Amino acid sequence: MQKPHYTAPDIEVTIADPRQLFDGLDASPQPHLADSVERFIVHRAQEAASALSLVVRVPDGTLLPADAVELSEKIRRHFAHRSNEEGLKLQGLGRAGLRDLAIGIVFLFICAAVGLLAVGILPPALGLFVEQGLLILGWVALWRPVDLFLYELRPLRQSRDVLSRLSGIEVRVRPDSMRQPVVVAA
Repeated sequence: MQKPHYTAPDIEVTIADPRQLFDGLDASPQPHLADSVERFIVHRAQEAASALSLVVRVPDGTLLPADAVELSEKIRRHFAHRSNEEGLKLQGLGRAGLRDLAIGIVFLFICAAVGLLAVGILPPALGLFVEQGLLILGWVALWRPVDLFLYELRPLRQSRDVLSRLSGIEVRVRPDSMRQPVVVAA
């Protein structure tokens, strides 16, 4: 029995002009997709757990085959660039989080030490109050780095992974009048 061939789910974008895909105000040599187009593609990619393909529907005769190849390359380069940006942001946050964690732990130990001194020097009720207040203050100082490592880095990693997956997406340009797509090599 032959195993059925799996085809990747398509993300479809219909445009009247290929220039609509890209940010026309950006003068950098690196192509940047328009924000709304990128958000749409990324959102659809996050919903799909498997391999993807992108179908760009354009009016018949709008693009030559060479233009279609260039368009697909620009789209993949955009997502490769964005994946790299997210990776750099993730590294920066990780380094800052480790630095903040180290500072928070040192601060917690200082608060604990000063609190123990307060218990020995001040009257018992006041010393206990100061000790407990300083311990709470020390733990609060750890709140931000712990929150970063437990909750904030995971969505950034997922975003970077989706963008990385999109950097190798198969892009097909499909003229509106044709039923079969023009396949652009990945």
